[in-house]
Amino acid sequence: MRDSEQQALALMEKMSVGVPFTVYPDEELLRLARAKGEFLSANQTMTVEDMIYEEGEIVCAIQKSSEDPLYLCSVTDLIIPDDHPLVSEIRDYQNERKYRLALAEGKKGRAKRLARKVKKKKGFGNLS
Repeated sequence: MRDSEQQALALMEKMSVGVPFTVYPDEELLRLARAKGEFLSANQTMTVEDMIYEEGEIVCAIQKSSEDPLYLCSVTDLIIPDDHPLVSEIRDYQNERKYRLALAEGKKGRAKRLARKVKKKKGFGNLS
């Protein structure tokens, strides 16, 4: 499932100005870490060290501390703190991406729940 590449690249460019910045792992990242035998806590602060656009999504390189290994994960697997300057733009992107992934995976119930979070854009010229 590919994002609107222009939208993702524009958001990533804005986000990269603030790198490094603090995030928290969401349930999916916690699950993936457990499956690898690693422990992360839901209230564990992590730092985004770098970002790339790969295979249709924004991928973040994050770590707990400078001594710990880097994790690579989608920006959708991160919780962005309320005080981040782009919090609403990032959350809108995350919700839209999760919604599209749920539709692609045939998870209609999840897609319906996520559709409530996806903000409809106002004005003319929003044909996407």
